[in-house]
Amino acid sequence: MVGPQNAAPLLVRLVRSKGLSVLEMLRLEEGLFRAGKHNYLHINTGAAPCMVLGRSSKHKEHLNFDAIADRKLPIVRRFTGGGVVYTDESTLFCSFVGSHDMFMRADNIGIDSTSQRVMPCSQNTSLAQADSVRSGVAGTPRMGPRFLMEMTAKWYKQHFLPELDFHLRDGQDYAVGDLKVGGNAQSINTGRFCHHTSFPINIDWQALNKTLKQPAKQPEWRKHRTHKEFIGDISALLRQTSWQTVDTSVEGLAARLVSGAKESFMCEEISTEQAWQDLKDCKYRQVSIQEEVGLDSI
Repeated sequence: MVGPQNAAPLLVRLVRSKGLSVLEMLRLEEGLFRAGKHNYLHINTGAAPCMVLGRSSKHKEHLNFDAIADRKLPIVRRFTGGGVVYTDESTLFCSFVGSHDMFMRADNIGIDSTSQRVMPCSQNTSLAQADSVRSGVAGTPRMGPRFLMEMTAKWYKQHFLPELDFHLRDGQDYAVGDLKVGGNAQSINTGRFCHHTSFPINIDWQALNKTLKQPAKQPEWRKHRTHKEFIGDISALLRQTSWQTVDTSVEGLAARLVSGAKESFMCEEISTEQAWQDLKDCKYRQVSIQEEVGLDSI
């Protein structure tokens, strides 16, 4: 545990799933967000290929339906916002789900609170400081989207990809250099939050290019680059920059996340089935669905 000796270690339930479908993964995380009583870190690998839409994403603007139909890919709409992604067995999913205090203090998550922020920013105040101003109490962080993005970026930099130039770009994108290296989305209510990320590992460029259109609405820093020019493959980036042998497989990188979690939290390792048991007899709203979209209905 990194941090002052008198800092209370934060108990987190570490869930390691393998082969859990994207739909079931999202349904589990939505349940843990809406009805869970604990803090969770959920890592999933080996999910079958899938198109994943944000809660408000529009099919026609993002998806090439002919290619999706040819590959018989499911289309899943998640309960959080964000954009559209293609995921497959090589995608590394990592999700934080818990109460607001899970990220309210740097000491609790094993981040050196005196270290330089990982987000290059020209403003006089950081994004987290901006959230604290809106909380109404100067210096008191508020669990807002900007605060959450900055804190998760700091965690990933320190505990997942320390050898890369991992940083937060424009307050909303994980980047290495000028490449986007993770799709993320989040939801926050009065007491809890869910923040999930899909990290691209050993990207299937042919499948990605054929199923995803070039988005009409883009962040300014993308500069109308193609998918391959804009998206960074973490495994390739590690092979290019590391001075030592690194396991860049999706399972090897998942093991990094597990090690990082154990460095920064007091982890209770539980199975996917045990996580579902935490929701036994709980009633909550379910938004994550598999879309039934036919070529004749769009």
